[in-house]
Amino acid sequence: MADKIAVIGIAGRYPEADTPDELFKNLIEGRNSLRKISPHELGRAGVSKEKIESGDFRAYGSKINGYKRFDNKFFNMTQLESELTDPQQRIFLECCYQALQDAGYGPTNIKEKVGVFGSESRDTYLLNNLVPSDYYRPDHYDYPIILGNDVDSLATRVSYKLGLTGPSLSIQSGCSSSLVALNYAIHSVQTNECNMALVGGVSLTLPENGGYFYTKGSTFSNSGKVSPFDQAADGMVISSGCSIVIIKKLDDAIQDHDHIYGVIDGLGINNDGKQKIGYTAPSVKGQTEAIQMALEQAEITPSDVFYVETHGTGTKIGDPIEIRAISKNYGQRNDSLRIGSIKANIGHLDAAAGITGLIKDLLILKYKIIPQQINYHEMNTNIDSNNNCIQVDVNNKRLDGNDKHYLAFTSLGIGGTNVHGIVSEYKALNGGNSSVNDPVFIPITAVNEQYLNQLVIKIGRYVAEKLPDIHDISYTLGSRVEKSNARIYLYARDNNEILQQIKSYLVKGESNYGIFPDGDKWINSGKVSAAKKLVCNGNRISLPYIHFLGEECWIEPESDLHKLKKEVTPNSHEDMLSMVKSIWQRNMGQAVSDDDEFTKIGGESLVAVSIIGELSSRLNLELDPNMIQNYNTPRKIADFLILGGNPSEIAIDMGNVVLIHEGNSPTQLFLIHPAGGSLFCYEKLLANLKTNITVWGISFPRTISAETTIQDLAPVYAKQIEKLISNESEVIVGGYSFGGNEALAVADVLKHHHVSVNEAVLIDSIVPEAYSTVNLTKKDYIDRFPQIWKFITGDASDGKFCKNVFLNLDEAIRWGRIQGIVSDKLPDAIVKRMFQVWTSNHKVLSNQVLKKKQSINITLLYADEKLPENLYSFTSMKPYEPNEWAKYCQSISTIHLKGNHYTIFGDPKKLLNLKKEFQKILNNLEVH
Repeated sequence: MADKIAVIGIAGRYPEADTPDELFKNLIEGRNSLRKISPHELGRAGVSKEKIESGDFRAYGSKINGYKRFDNKFFNMTQLESELTDPQQRIFLECCYQALQDAGYGPTNIKEKVGVFGSESRDTYLLNNLVPSDYYRPDHYDYPIILGNDVDSLATRVSYKLGLTGPSLSIQSGCSSSLVALNYAIHSVQTNECNMALVGGVSLTLPENGGYFYTKGSTFSNSGKVSPFDQAADGMVISSGCSIVIIKKLDDAIQDHDHIYGVIDGLGINNDGKQKIGYTAPSVKGQTEAIQMALEQAEITPSDVFYVETHGTGTKIGDPIEIRAISKNYGQRNDSLRIGSIKANIGHLDAAAGITGLIKDLLILKYKIIPQQINYHEMNTNIDSNNNCIQVDVNNKRLDGNDKHYLAFTSLGIGGTNVHGIVSEYKALNGGNSSVNDPVFIPITAVNEQYLNQLVIKIGRYVAEKLPDIHDISYTLGSRVEKSNARIYLYARDNNEILQQIKSYLVKGESNYGIFPDGDKWINSGKVSAAKKLVCNGNRISLPYIHFLGEECWIEPESDLHKLKKEVTPNSHEDMLSMVKSIWQRNMGQAVSDDDEFTKIGGESLVAVSIIGELSSRLNLELDPNMIQNYNTPRKIADFLILGGNPSEIAIDMGNVVLIHEGNSPTQLFLIHPAGGSLFCYEKLLANLKTNITVWGISFPRTISAETTIQDLAPVYAKQIEKLISNESEVIVGGYSFGGNEALAVADVLKHHHVSVNEAVLIDSIVPEAYSTVNLTKKDYIDRFPQIWKFITGDASDGKFCKNVFLNLDEAIRWGRIQGIVSDKLPDAIVKRMFQVWTSNHKVLSNQVLKKKQSINITLLYADEKLPENLYSFTSMKPYEPNEWAKYCQSISTIHLKGNHYTIFGDPKKLLNLKKEFQKILNNLEVH
């Protein structure tokens, strides 16, 4: 290769992994991120009952986090523009930004010429969501839909949004697309068309929980398991994900002090032409020649290559052909050639598959471990068993010695475009940084305070775990500086001082303003050039990048696929609100949020008449055009319509009902949320338990005020339960703490609706008489946020209660994040909502009124240990005895648990005891 190519940055998003490092951790652990999709999930995805029951349908797939969400304001896009844009292109844009940060560059402040070379899979969002919607009009030239969904916009949108001026190309060749893009990116860098290039692919198949049809002899898996090289191999499972790398000439990367993941030594690319039996068939000759080209460019012998990340789709015929080509080139050796395929873990990422394989190789070089190959037991008999050079490792294998390691990667596109590459590790010369113990300037910038806080927390954790050189931190973050309103600086001598200053900022909101005059000038001016002059010399290192938040930007399909969903939830508040918003947006000619007030966004009387007229027509109702004066937001109108004109009632929405475990018996157990409103504790409780009972979790509805009482919630939950049961169903209710009290109220409502409920399972629910009036202020709750959050998430392992002093809830949440109590992936708005639900439910417990002498049998899991006195005082509770529940039921059976009210879930050993007893209860309920 004329100029060796360095990979200096990576980013990606995968099933069960939001970063490449998380992905590699899953590979090391042998995790299979492909899963069986439940009938309930299939129904919510719009798959009809007829399809589900078809003998050829296979309910397998994967899911990537947050694919519906997008921070449109971050990228200066309107809500409507974002909703009309293929989510593949949104994910690709986000990952490109993250890759630049990983490489140590400020994504919107790069002076070098940066190219963008990208590939994407078929746009199923356009076909599945937009075409059936009101936004798509085939007789019109819908410019926003065309720009948002044309593959030609994939790379150029990144260039536009980030201000990148190098070549910008979308490249397609089927499964090998992203490695073909890499080939032309390398050419562009080597010919100086750009100084560095973003290269990658993205794939998102919708609906994500939609399964697929299996045809005998096809490339799709009958078993739902991808088993490369194995005798049981029966095909692939299409999956979703995105992978991005950043490349630069090796000499330039060394000169620019870049972090180098690995060096691309050679890349071979060709097409099979007609030398195969059919257009979609692979060719040994074509693949062999691509490998030879890569080896010649790399100027190494085949025996130098230690491992090949294969295309390895797990098909009975395709894998042997690929291995034959690999053996022809790499077979003459004295040692074994290791092979593997990431598709066994995450499925086939289609257009993103090639770069994903390269990233796996780069992480093997980083961590010095070849991950175990899952789903491999016995070699496929179609693979030449006489060829002893091939080895598949079923256990993690460490790279041996200090020798330079060469790894290979392959991607084979349908239609015959083959790509094979060789990558090696880069061994940096140890130049060392200055040992002078002077403080260094460390600037940190982000687009807003929320992202700044997130980044500061991540950097703090990284410093605490990795102990990087402080000069490298300064140089890297100085290189990443962008013009931004949210900025702080650290001024520290060592890592300990960095951590102390980060803690001071996050807990007390104190910045370092005033300790370094030149740093203060930068805070005031915000000039990027000023910050870059203040940082010290060093090397770029891979520091954490931001995790994008944002809101849901999604247009739900209105096709026949979603009839089942509408039959299950005919009064769905979410569906009604989506329709109302769509009508508002069309008539207003602009994006509209749930709570936009009509007159404040420019609404006039004629527009009001148009909106109400279209609603009347769609719903076959006679609505008063003046109603928009009283119900002046989309949410208020949706609330009114879902209730049949009675907004005093609470809307019924099934979005808070979650299938935790699917059984095959008519018995259904409904577990109602504890005071925090979430279902974290039940997910812990039900993990790995075995039962034929179907278990549902009911969380606190997001459409209902947090101030709602037990008595108000009971009819809502009762109606939701009635939607999910049949005449043959045997209904059991239950819950932990508050959830058990609510369950009894729900049982009473159900019996009035002629639904028989004979059993209730209460997990240390506190009898009403044990509560006294709550006299706590909002500030009292905020000061106890850390422990309350542990209550909410079921992590109160010590059961102890301590009081902090916080200025406000924002400060308390920041403190929780730096302590690792609150996840970075939960937006502040969600944390605040969950906290508000807990505090409100805690208050209403003292005013609860439960019917006595219900004809119901209670099984009470009772925590034997008492709580600390200060905790009883705070929660306005007193100890209770199991027999105090006798007045509320027909009979009571008590099971004693080790631990107190909180440690039964928070302490791992006590949780195991609880799970054991709960399993016994499930077994007894099945028998009866």
